[in-house]
Amino acid sequence: ISTSTTRILTVPNVNTTLVGTDATQTLTNKTIDADNNTITNIDNADIKAAAAINATKLADGSVSNTELQFINSVTSNVQDQIDGKQPNLPDTTGKSGQYLKTEDGNLKWGAVTGSGAFTSTGGKTTSNTPTDDFIFGDTDFDYSSGTENKFFFDNSKGAFRAGTIQNSNWDDGSNIGTNSFAIGLNTRANGTYSAAFGSNANASGSGSVAMGVSTLANNQYSFATGGFSEATGFAAVASGFYSKARGDISAAFGEHTTAESYAEFVVGSYDTDYTPNDTFGLNSADRVFVVGNGTSSARSDALIVYKNGNMDVNGNLDINDGSITLSQKTGVDADNLSTNGKYSVIILNADGAGANAFPTVADGTIIVVVNTHGSTITVGGINFLTGEASMVVRANSSWYKIK
Repeated sequence: ISTSTTRILTVPNVNTTLVGTDATQTLTNKTIDADNNTITNIDNADIKAAAAINATKLADGSVSNTELQFINSVTSNVQDQIDGKQPNLPDTTGKSGQYLKTEDGNLKWGAVTGSGAFTSTGGKTTSNTPTDDFIFGDTDFDYSSGTENKFFFDNSKGAFRAGTIQNSNWDDGSNIGTNSFAIGLNTRANGTYSAAFGSNANASGSGSVAMGVSTLANNQYSFATGGFSEATGFAAVASGFYSKARGDISAAFGEHTTAESYAEFVVGSYDTDYTPNDTFGLNSADRVFVVGNGTSSARSDALIVYKNGNMDVNGNLDINDGSITLSQKTGVDADNLSTNGKYSVIILNADGAGANAFPTVADGTIIVVVNTHGSTITVGGINFLTGEASMVVRANSSWYKIK
């Protein structure tokens, strides 16, 4: 076959070998078809991806035309590009308890350190850092804004808080007393060993307790409960509604009652106000027991007992099926069981000393005289026989024996 000029070679549709096994033939823009055509080597040939190459004729037949076109965008060795973008895997398999981590762009096995914030052993959950503070519902003890619901344990002070806060009453520092406890709404327990419960209860004294609504216990060992009650004296107790215990070791119970002096005890409602002689120590002229029976518009007392033993009764003293035993007094004592300065009982004792005159009192005063002396005694010109119990009345500035 001459190839010096263009020739057209026509091969019949028969089993004919165009190129021998040892020959090389260059084909340009030729179409190769039919099932029995096999190309064993393509050297320096451009095959366009758009060519209709049957994928089943390439390797195992798993590559499609579309996939061949993907390769068209590769600019360098495919493996080099893969190696440059994926991290290097560890050479060995990880051990139990290890995890896969990244380090300097490579994957490595790392050991798990620590065991989290809590450990559960034997049904008990404990913190793995015993010195840490503990808080739920927020990230900090201190108040930020609005309404905050949270609870926390201040480990450094051994103090606990739980509930709702709308102000700085739970802020770390002077608002949290050592070993204090506060729960509720805006409660405050800044005293050492103090406790506050309820709404706006304030326990600022050492060892103090405030319970209820807006109660105040601001002295050492004081206790306030109820609504708006205040225990401001040392070891004082206030309970009820707007009750106030101001004297040391005093107590006020009821509605708007006030215990002003040292060791004074008040019950009832709206007892009368007064200025005590001593709120820190015993004074005989101060009150020791008071029963208030007043109202918001008119304060009053049903009963007042003083520290000297005297008593005021605002009303009748009725004795039914009983008796009064009177102690003996030396001479005339107008203060013995006096009631508003109008009625007195006088005991003339065995020696009758000083029994020579009645006290100077207003007209209308009645005195009961009991003579326990062994003979007749004369008082104010009036004779009293032995064992006699008589009444005398003051009228027109003179005394008269009632028979």
